[in-house]
Amino acid sequence: MLLSTGAFASKARLQSLGEDKDGSYYISDYRNVYINPAELNSIGNKLVAEWGSTGTSLGNASLDTDNATKAEGGVFYGLSNGMKAGIMLGDESDVSSLTRMLSSISNANFANKFLQTSDNVIDLFVSGQASVNWGANLVYNKTKDEAANNSSNSMALRLGASQGQWNANALVSLAAKSESADANYKGKLGFRVGAGYELTSESKVFGMHESYKWDQNLTGVVSREGSFDKSILGVGHTKKVSDSSTLFAKIQGDLTSIKLGTSSAAATEAKIERLSIPVTFGFEHSATDWLVVRGSVVQNLIGTIEDQGLTANLGTVNPVTIANGTAKTGEWVRYLASARYGSSMAGNGGKKSLANSTLVNAGMTLKFGKVEIDGNIGTTGSNRGTGTVGNNTNAGVLALDNLESRVGMTYNF
Repeated sequence: MLLSTGAFASKARLQSLGEDKDGSYYISDYRNVYINPAELNSIGNKLVAEWGSTGTSLGNASLDTDNATKAEGGVFYGLSNGMKAGIMLGDESDVSSLTRMLSSISNANFANKFLQTSDNVIDLFVSGQASVNWGANLVYNKTKDEAANNSSNSMALRLGASQGQWNANALVSLAAKSESADANYKGKLGFRVGAGYELTSESKVFGMHESYKWDQNLTGVVSREGSFDKSILGVGHTKKVSDSSTLFAKIQGDLTSIKLGTSSAAATEAKIERLSIPVTFGFEHSATDWLVVRGSVVQNLIGTIEDQGLTANLGTVNPVTIANGTAKTGEWVRYLASARYGSSMAGNGGKKSLANSTLVNAGMTLKFGKVEIDGNIGTTGSNRGTGTVGNNTNAGVLALDNLESRVGMTYNF
């Protein structure tokens, strides 16, 4: 029954249902192995491919964005001893990229010299079933460009377990380092812990806290410390209303804090603090044996953002968004914080409500036997692929020549 609604699809499916592309705490999907590797026990043999190229890049930094996706993929399979294993290639952490990019800049260093973000990432998975379902995931990457004098390496370990109504997960950052001729970044011990509990067969409560700290040094700027903290607490509800249709609902509290220590150019700490309580409603429907459609609406019941010292530490801002990727270094990082974490971009301090928090997403899966092609339904606007905001005046119009964006493929074998 789960397979009939495309339960294990791609980043696009989760985004279409109003979830984070890196996994959901209450909706079943293969992407959940990035939250809890024990979820691998519920996944059959499959090859997955997220279509894309090199993403949105500036200097040595590269990000997976909706209109410039990054390629990734891999395979999950069962072993003869009843255990399961998997390997994924190219999955990169937005949080890891953000911390490195923030470490690359100061008020006097806007020369497009971002530190190298994680590249060519390898994820190795293994899971099994004993008295509890368990899983582990080793994350590793190492890159070096001697000519440009850039290098980056990182290593992390995810662990997960589940039994009956409960599940628990943890991530430990074992190493994180990035260096260039102008800056260097060294991560301290970072972690993420989370847990979930099934209140009923349809409802689940969940929570998570993650914290990362790092030291950064820039040419001509005193050494400073950065930190990223995020906590969530929520409850999700899944209701099977027919053999072919499922409704989803979620309410979640989200508190995020990003801080940069004082640089030599400013006496004020740079920080962004964001509080939101979004409510999400979604649906998924098997229209035919070859087509699944889905959609969602999300809006903050409460949403506030407060920033301090952004202009002093990161420079002034021009009206350019991350979708276009041509802003100067400091501006681009600030818009990254806005796109991912909802910064007000005021820069001079102050608290304000998060504007335009209503988001509507839609997507579909096309089935061809054991192969599923999945994507968000394009709406002409910034998904058009031109890379320029404002040129596409028909945003919100369904166009057959832009039918799917953020496309993924799954082969079940």
